[in-house]
Amino acid sequence: MLLVVGVAIIFLIMTVQVHPVDAFTTTAASYPSSNNSSKKTIVDNNVAANTNHNDPFRLGYVTDVEGNIDYFLNYVVNHSQVLKIQYWDTKTLTLAFQQNNDNYYFVYGGDAVDKGPGDVRLVRALVDLKHRYPDRVYLLVGNRDLNKLRLVAELAEDDLRRRKIEEIPPPHWDPNAPSLYEYLTEVAAKEKIDLATANTRVNRLHYMLIHTLGCPNTFEFRREELSILRENKSITDDEVVDSFRSEIEGEGGSLFDYLSLGTVAVVIGNTLFCHGAVDRHTMGYVPPLNSKFENPKTPPQGR
Repeated sequence: MLLVVGVAIIFLIMTVQVHPVDAFTTTAASYPSSNNSSKKTIVDNNVAANTNHNDPFRLGYVTDVEGNIDYFLNYVVNHSQVLKIQYWDTKTLTLAFQQNNDNYYFVYGGDAVDKGPGDVRLVRALVDLKHRYPDRVYLLVGNRDLNKLRLVAELAEDDLRRRKIEEIPPPHWDPNAPSLYEYLTEVAAKEKIDLATANTRVNRLHYMLIHTLGCPNTFEFRREELSILRENKSITDDEVVDSFRSEIEGEGGSLFDYLSLGTVAVVIGNTLFCHGAVDRHTMGYVPPLNSKFENPKTPPQGR
């Protein structure tokens, strides 16, 4: 049986992982409010405690945290029956399994970034957990993780000079979004500068985040996180852009490492875990390479 999940291009770099087990139970986060756990230093040295290889299979699952580090901490502390916090000091988060045996598994369902000031710290923690438990931790790739690959090209200096901005079309999936040319024209008028001066990496990243990636607050969230990581240092716009590129550009970048370790889907026992959904309409369907997702201009028939 052929299984197809997500964007066609990811089949070039990722495969579905299969891990057979007899049975399992799952735990999932509800949506608790943020607490003050991010203000504490937590150290737990009992990583190997409570080892019992006769425990039943237990699997933890959470998804779409999207950089909300306080939400994730609340999930681990108050809801997870699989993970625990080994160390946390607001800059570094280290996770571990509550029981050190081969029956505990964890699946992160994708979309680790964009909607909070914890993108880098959360992704680093997930990558570290995967490195330490490679056969029992699975990182699924979501659209918000994969779409950052474009930043390497579109924020490069040679790309800024490569083509006329008037020729760059608006996002085809959003008929209401302005083109880059329209956006920069508005920026230039507001700041009383010419169009060429407005065509910077900073303004292009703002445009992408606001009008093509659906996360208008992410730029300032990253500035906030960098200030925490650099001990309250004032962060410039260019440093924010550099951070977005460095985290995806190569080995050692948190999101680059996440995608390198990630998978489109994983089958554990009789259950498929993937980002999004597989239903009777999509099962077995391979989209053509020239297919494009578009927001419908009118409601779909029957809805």
